[in-house]
Amino acid sequence: MIPKKLFWSIILFYFILGLYIFYVSYNSPIVQIELEERDDQWIISKIAYEIIGEKYNIHEGDIVLKINNQDIHDSPKLRIDTTILSASNITLITKEGKIEHIYFNHNDLTSQSLNFFLLPLAYFFIALFLAIFLYALNRGNKLSLSYLILFILSVSLAYGSTALYSRMDKIGTTINSTSMILSAVLFLYFLKYYFQFLGVQLKYFKYIKWLYILPVIVFILTILENFILSLYTKNTVIILSLFFILVVVNFLVTIITYIKYPMSQIKIIFWCILIPFMPLTFLYIIPLLFYQEYILSASLSSILFLLIPLGFIFTQLTERLFDIEYHITRLRYYSFFALFITVCLLIGIYFIVPISLNRIFSLAIFIFMTLVISFYIKEKLDYKNRKVLFSHHGDYIHLLYKSIEDIRKSTNTLELYNKLSTLISNQLEFNVVYILEYNMKEKQLITYQENKFTLHLSIDLALIENLHLGEIKKLESCYIASIHQDAEVKQILILGNSRYTVLKNEELLWLELVILFANNFIDNTKLVEDLLIELNAAQQKENNQPNWLQKLIWMKLETEKNVLAQELHDTILQDQIFLIREMDSIINEHNGALLQTKMVDLRYQLISINHQLRAYCEALKPPLLDTLGLTAALNKLFMQTRKRASFTLISTINDIEIKNEGWPLLIYRVIQEMLNNAIKHSQATYVKILLTQTEYGFEIFYMDNGVGCDMNALNITKSMGLTGLKERVLAFNGSIVVDSYPNEGMQIQIKVGVEK
Repeated sequence: MIPKKLFWSIILFYFILGLYIFYVSYNSPIVQIELEERDDQWIISKIAYEIIGEKYNIHEGDIVLKINNQDIHDSPKLRIDTTILSASNITLITKEGKIEHIYFNHNDLTSQSLNFFLLPLAYFFIALFLAIFLYALNRGNKLSLSYLILFILSVSLAYGSTALYSRMDKIGTTINSTSMILSAVLFLYFLKYYFQFLGVQLKYFKYIKWLYILPVIVFILTILENFILSLYTKNTVIILSLFFILVVVNFLVTIITYIKYPMSQIKIIFWCILIPFMPLTFLYIIPLLFYQEYILSASLSSILFLLIPLGFIFTQLTERLFDIEYHITRLRYYSFFALFITVCLLIGIYFIVPISLNRIFSLAIFIFMTLVISFYIKEKLDYKNRKVLFSHHGDYIHLLYKSIEDIRKSTNTLELYNKLSTLISNQLEFNVVYILEYNMKEKQLITYQENKFTLHLSIDLALIENLHLGEIKKLESCYIASIHQDAEVKQILILGNSRYTVLKNEELLWLELVILFANNFIDNTKLVEDLLIELNAAQQKENNQPNWLQKLIWMKLETEKNVLAQELHDTILQDQIFLIREMDSIINEHNGALLQTKMVDLRYQLISINHQLRAYCEALKPPLLDTLGLTAALNKLFMQTRKRASFTLISTINDIEIKNEGWPLLIYRVIQEMLNNAIKHSQATYVKILLTQTEYGFEIFYMDNGVGCDMNALNITKSMGLTGLKERVLAFNGSIVVDSYPNEGMQIQIKVGVEK
């Protein structure tokens, strides 16, 4: 990792260079006025932006005398490029012979100000804060992280100084050329150490140490061209060629490595770090090298550099990259549609409005990025407003929750089919909805509604046989769908209407999800029915329990034995070991008074162990429950609780009619568990328990004024006490409602009864 002092020195140097870049850039607005030399005079031949000519009254044929208060004949740039790309002011002689001093402002051309000043400035600060954040976070591989930080800073300097390079600013040109080559070299080093971090060893990385000489050579050449102007054109070719070669090397290294080691981390490097260099390479560097004219300016073709921080965040900040494939696929999906729409729009714009090729590419980038961002925003808004996105009848996602809740309450398959038919009929407005059973062995259809409807008579049986689970087919007279299938039988849903009805995409999606839920419900219902059949069959035999139930009971018993064994080992067994050691120490004791004292201590400890053992026995088998009944057992439990607890216990136990032999033990265990939880966790000052008779059974009401709890957090952690309580109640077909909030106590209501 970069030493702390060195890191902050780099940040300071980066900040100073940035101040210079944007100070000069701000004071030299883009004007793009082309000149030609006639009789040792520089005459305006073309004004790229009409708004500048109109606002400042500049015309073709005017003679330029000064640029930025410097005599035009002393400007070295005009000896190489006859275009005034940027200037803070110019002095010219109009056709009428008047001398005019014109001062330009960034506000004159908002789009140029955005491309050449505002976006580079924004990227400069993004890179600065990201570098500081990554350094402070210090996660991942330290060597690759160091080069990552240096890379993003150098890219930011290269991007920001592009405008100064066009202005022929000496320092700006040096910064731009050097940082551009340096960034490509640093990225290769980043790949080297990041691939090592991923366990990928590549032989060709051992030769890249000599590449550091390239930024040094470029730095020297740009310094020399300030004194030897003829080097400017040659240097441009050399620097762009070196950068192009380095980008190609980075591209090939990444692609070859991904082919050999197809990892998500390498893919995200390609998409979010290398791809942003493609516009600069193919729209600026290659055309300039081979045709001496670029398609898109360096500043505009570098705009995709704004995507690079996204790649950094994924490669360094995400420890588990399980969702990178999802993000890449989604980006590719959105990009495809955005590109298609962009091409269509640009074709229309090109034939409707005369526009230059440069403007076409600028507009393409803007439209493409706007569309991609819009797709992401729409996705977020759709998810956030998914319950209120459309009208009430079109809000199928919201209705899906209610539909599943209604289906879930079915007790058997036939009831499910009836509810499903009613639900679809009401929601989709079909007046004919019914379910068929197709026997795949006998090739025969059976209806559940006694041949009330006959829409299926015109359906080819081969179509029904080949229909997959959840698949929905549109026929001329109806829709058909497979809602369940096993080895022999397939259930088919038929939907029809007196008028021609076409389902919308949202309706088809809703119907598909409801069918899939119904299929899972049928599978689970049949599984339960099969288990009940197996239990009933087992009761007819000598062995009253099936093997799986015996195994389940045996495992449950073993679990309880292990819990009890651990508790006995940690308490009574440890106390007995201590007593044995004490007895060993007093065997040879000859002092009668001391011996008497130790024997008394041993007696008290044995009594304590006896009380603990009795408590365990009472926990395993409640005392008095079988002899004196439930009320006596509960009263003793309350008495023991009052001795142990720090809260006031208020209890009301009414006599109840025992309609199930398991109720007394259930009531005792439930109340015992609630009191134990109150002692351990509630911190209450009073606890109230009420047991009352109901028409079909009994009700237990518990309340305390303790610390309460967050029910959502409790459900996630699955508290053993509350889970055990629910399991006991549900085993007797009862209901339990727990109501609690932090610092507001807890209420539990339990109802158990027999069916009418």
